[in-house]
Amino acid sequence: MFVSGQPLRFIRELSTKGPEASVLLTSSRRPSRRTRALLKDLELTIYSVVRLTRGHESLKDLNALAASNGLKRVVIIGEWKGNPGLLVAYSPSSSGLVEVGKLSIVGVTLRRELGSRATGSCRYVAFTGGILAKGVAEFLSESFQLKLVEKPTDNYVDVTLSEDGGVSIVARGREGKLLGPVLRVRPLAGCCEGST
Repeated sequence: MFVSGQPLRFIRELSTKGPEASVLLTSSRRPSRRTRALLKDLELTIYSVVRLTRGHESLKDLNALAASNGLKRVVIIGEWKGNPGLLVAYSPSSSGLVEVGKLSIVGVTLRRELGSRATGSCRYVAFTGGILAKGVAEFLSESFQLKLVEKPTDNYVDVTLSEDGGVSIVARGREGKLLGPVLRVRPLAGCCEGST
């Protein structure tokens, strides 16, 4: 159902989150069940996110929806062979969506697969593991409007360099308790190089 051209659920979520809502999160068209579950997990664990079931919305429609509601970013989860495969962040503008950057998603462990029942919304992002992890943390900070900190005192997104040379992204509680989901990503060219 739509109200003034906007999905009712989206309007409800915006009013619930109030001024904290700054990121429109959606998927490519016709997402798989796994991608939809990841979107729900991200909405539960990142405070600034409002999820939108995309349907037939074009990029132009997403830009207009974000701009008209004062949202600062549009994040789209794309698919590869039925699994989440790409995270692309955009900034709305008068001329259309402008790409901020993108990450290749090489693995996802959902909250239900972790057996995580812990809840909490992350407002911070922290990293360990050098320039690559720092670059991904900066990208997430920019994309999801999270505050980049060295030592988080509240729920946070933890970015670490993994043994295979990729980067792991995990939502954690205050004492490091796993909130989930866990994403394994690889930066694409021109993204997440970190500053020195």
